[in-house]
Amino acid sequence: MAYEGRKCEISYNFNNLLPEDDSTAIVFQNFKKTYGANDNVIIVATDDKDLFTLQKFQALYKFNHSLNAEIAVDSVFSASNFYMLRRDTSGTKFIFKKAVPQLPQSLAEVDSIKTLLYNEKFYDGLLWKSGSSISVTAVSLNPDSLDTPRRNDFILHVVHQIEVFAKANNIKYRYSGLPYVRGMIGAQVEKEINIFLLLSALITAGILFFFVRSLKAVILSMLIVAVAVVVSFGTIALFGYKLTLLSSLIPALIVVLGIPNCIFMLEKYFEEYKNHGDKMKGIHNVISKIGTAIFMINFTTAIGFATFALTKCAILVEFGIIAALNIMVLYLLCILIVPIAYSYMAEPTEKDFRRHEKKWLKTLINKVNFIVAAKRRWLIYTITLIITGISLYGISLIETKGRIVDEIPEDNPIKVDLHFFEQNFSGIVPFEVVIDTKKKGRAVNEKTLKKIEELYLVFKQYPEFSKPVSIVDAIKYARQAYYNGNPDEYGLPDDYDKGFILTMAAASTGKKQNMLNRFVDKDRQILRVSVPMHDVASLRVNEIKADILPKINKIFEKKNYTVNVTGPSIMYARATELLIENLFSSILFAIAVIAAFIAYTFKSFKMVIIALIPNIIPLLITAGVMGYFGIPLKISTLLTFSIAFGITVDNTIHFLDRYKHELELNHYNINIAVTKTLNATGISIFYTSLVLFFGFFIFTSSNFGGTVALGFLISLTLLTGMLCNIIILPATLLTLEKSIISKAEKEKWKAENLQGK
Repeated sequence: MAYEGRKCEISYNFNNLLPEDDSTAIVFQNFKKTYGANDNVIIVATDDKDLFTLQKFQALYKFNHSLNAEIAVDSVFSASNFYMLRRDTSGTKFIFKKAVPQLPQSLAEVDSIKTLLYNEKFYDGLLWKSGSSISVTAVSLNPDSLDTPRRNDFILHVVHQIEVFAKANNIKYRYSGLPYVRGMIGAQVEKEINIFLLLSALITAGILFFFVRSLKAVILSMLIVAVAVVVSFGTIALFGYKLTLLSSLIPALIVVLGIPNCIFMLEKYFEEYKNHGDKMKGIHNVISKIGTAIFMINFTTAIGFATFALTKCAILVEFGIIAALNIMVLYLLCILIVPIAYSYMAEPTEKDFRRHEKKWLKTLINKVNFIVAAKRRWLIYTITLIITGISLYGISLIETKGRIVDEIPEDNPIKVDLHFFEQNFSGIVPFEVVIDTKKKGRAVNEKTLKKIEELYLVFKQYPEFSKPVSIVDAIKYARQAYYNGNPDEYGLPDDYDKGFILTMAAASTGKKQNMLNRFVDKDRQILRVSVPMHDVASLRVNEIKADILPKINKIFEKKNYTVNVTGPSIMYARATELLIENLFSSILFAIAVIAAFIAYTFKSFKMVIIALIPNIIPLLITAGVMGYFGIPLKISTLLTFSIAFGITVDNTIHFLDRYKHELELNHYNINIAVTKTLNATGISIFYTSLVLFFGFFIFTSSNFGGTVALGFLISLTLLTGMLCNIIILPATLLTLEKSIISKAEKEKWKAENLQGK
């Protein structure tokens, strides 16, 4: 597994949130087939008034050409390296000419280049912003470099080169573009894997040592989880998956979830040895008495993760499968290695028992026992109902939000730079309108071009949108080129010149392709209108889509045109919507599976209800906290509920398994059984809950907002789950004592009682 784990790679593909057969995904894939990927450009901008001084412009020129020679770079497009569209000498087609063919030698040349650039109106909003000193550089990366495992090395190297140049020339650059965002996130994911592993190991080992005061126990437990972590990396590689923002959490999760298994087994071993003083009998009893319970605990936790496989989202499916599988591997490691290891170790001494005992914790459990056993259960239920009621109101305040870079905190340089582009260019997230004219050649006729201009006016109604780019702009630029670059001629052709211009544009060639191919398909039937937009919440994206589509369809009537909208923002909004539907279904599925498992084990439907109460209340409380504190419902926070439910129910199973045993030993006297169960399991429940609480809380140190929210919400759920399992669960058992013992059990008790007499 260690050998296989070396092959793990980090995934940089964030487009696989939707199943392949989803209509939104199909439209996006068709768009990419027609026009290619629009996610291979790193965009850098600077608001530098001195950029067009001789010294800086010469430095920019030299740097752009050196950067263009990098193996991963396809082209560099900037104020010192751009092309002009002009008529060729024959006058039959347009050609692209380098605007700056050589290094300028005087300030007058630089001024001339600046004037030339500002006269090329097509580049307004692309290479410069009118009325400002903002200049943009676009670095296109070649597909071969982006399709290799070294893609992040290439991206970071390009960014480093730009940073070195900027520092040397006192230029402040702002960065954007999907390759840059993905590269930075990928680097952070790689860094956080190591940080989370280290923190989870240190914290869980520290807590374990504090409670058991046995270095041998700590070393053994950490060795087991270390093996499980190695297996998790190997499993990811063997399945052909890659490390994503989610699956990178699995190794740390394995550490956090593995320690409670060891705690349950160690606690039982010390208890058994104390009862009869026989080491091998104690080890045997650990397996025979709680082996099933530990299997149930791990199985229910695995179910909580496995439900993500129902979402049809590749990232979540992979996360769920790998997490669930490795949790069961963890169970096998614990149930095999702990008994084997202790069979070779020396028997516990009196000193070990003194270290192991925590009088303050026993006192705390006794106080809980007193509250539960005394006639004060009405107070427990009253407080629970009040908190639940407050939580239900909080749930009504939850909003559904989600942005493409929503997981990045506001003070992160990525987010700061994104706001710069949104303020100056109204965003950089592509929003694409794809229009099928249903007839070859119709995409470039005069009627269609005028309709596109009408569409431009629609986009102006929404502050989230920037300047649209389409075949209209290309043809306007072609008209300017037809008149030898005169900026006053930038516009749609009239009846006099449209025939010449369209014919010449169709015959024109750029460096690699026909000029029009960026905007229409080869048959001139399907066209695109690309509109950069803000990274707005998914709810707002859906509102805009619902509002703008009727307006577009009014311009492009359905009889003659078919209109679709697509792009990363549309994809993410649809993914959020779909995941909310799927994850609520998966939570219900998890509850149903775990309930069936409990019913099969305890042979009682009433016991299922009793078991679910202390595990659903924490979910309601957590959801209420989300509403009150403005934590939105999005992909990352939705994961909380399935994961937390699968883990909190572990304490319930541990408690009920011991309760069932104590019930038989004490002739079905529920009062005595509940008291003894709480004394026997309360300490280990407290231990494991504390380990889990701090283990998940380390995720709040992440640089990704979603991981922070996930860590905080799961920690909160586990804490409230512990309180519910040691207070509400035993209280409910005592309240319903007359109804939860079956008639057969009562007859069995009577027979045993008579026989005893």
